[in-house]
This record gives sequence, structure tokens and C-alpha cells, in this order.
Amino acid sequence: MNTDEAEIRTLVATWMEATRAGDMDTVLGLMTDDVVFLTTGQAPMDKSQFAAALPGHPAMEILVNIDVARLEEAIGFYTGGLGLRLKRRLFQNTVAELEGAACPVLLLEKPAGSPIGPGAAQARTYQRHWTAVHLDFAVPALEPAVERAVRAGARLEADIQSYNWGRQALMGDPFGNGFCLVEWRNGGYAAVVSG
Repeated sequence: MNTDEAEIRTLVATWMEATRAGDMDTVLGLMTDDVVFLTTGQAPMDKSQFAAALPGHPAMEILVNIDVARLEEAIGFYTGGLGLRLKRRLFQNTVAELEGAACPVLLLEKPAGSPIGPGAAQARTYQRHWTAVHLDFAVPALEPAVERAVRAGARLEADIQSYNWGRQALMGDPFGNGFCLVEWRNGGYAAVVSG
């Protein structure tokens, strides 16, 4: 058996074993991003369409976008303080894509005082503010994660709270955004399922 044939057999065996085990992340990792699936009577399907059709995989990709006044400082905070990693820079270095979370986190450099959108009268401010949407970062141990985030410039905004599902620290980043650090216990939210 030549080397190419052995590599193909290994790839197919890995694919089949991962499929039997329900390990769809491994299956997706075996594909290039430009793969196209052709099936009789069906439209061609790309990798993202294939992934969306897999059991246990979300049908929609979620991106987290965080406006920041100073991109380099924000990269330092989210990598040093929360353990994310810089993946790449986009749009003439005005956006940094971070990895290391379940979904991409993009830091968008937007100057303080700039409009929040086209034609909007409201201007961006980076003072601490409340918003109906915030991020929770699940961590294995709460105190070390809080200490790391504070060293990088975050603020602990209240005493750490304990619940039957886990523990939570309410935090503020250096750019006015609130977030929480969460340590799961007792199965996390499974401990508080209603009805």
C-alpha cells in the first residue's frame, strides 16, 4: 500500500470512528474550509451547511462583537485577563478576532463619541454602563479567574455570589462593558431546571 492510500484509509477510519462516537468536532476538523459535498438531487453543500445539519451542532453561528476605544489595550485585556488568544487582525487593524471561546470574539475599535450606527444621534461612551446583553465566561476556578481579570484591568463589582448551580462574579472590563465569570457546580443550570 502506498503512502497516499494509507493516509486516505486513516482519514476514512478516523471519520467513521468519530461519527460513531458522536465527535462532530473531529469530523469537521478533517475537512478543509472549502470542501463541497455533492449529493444526487440536492444542491451542493459547503462545510458550514454540513456542520449546521449535524446533530448537536447549532444551525446558526454566533459572533460576539465588543466595541472598544483602544484596540491594543483591549487585546491585552481579553488575552491576558480572560485567556483568549489573538487569531487575526481585520479591516486595516481596526478589528481583532480572538479565539479560545466557544464562538469567535471580535474587538471593534470605535472611538469614544463616534455614532453608534449610521444616522444615529447617540454617541458611543465607554463609561461603565448597563446593557441587557452581556457575556458570561465559564471558568474552572472562580477566584484565580477573578484575580487574573483584575490584574488585567477588570473591576469586581460585587462580592462573589454562591447559588445551587454554581458561583458568579459580576465584573466590568476597562471599556465599560459588564461581564460575569461563572464557576459551575452541581451540573450547572441543570440544577435549576423548571418543570
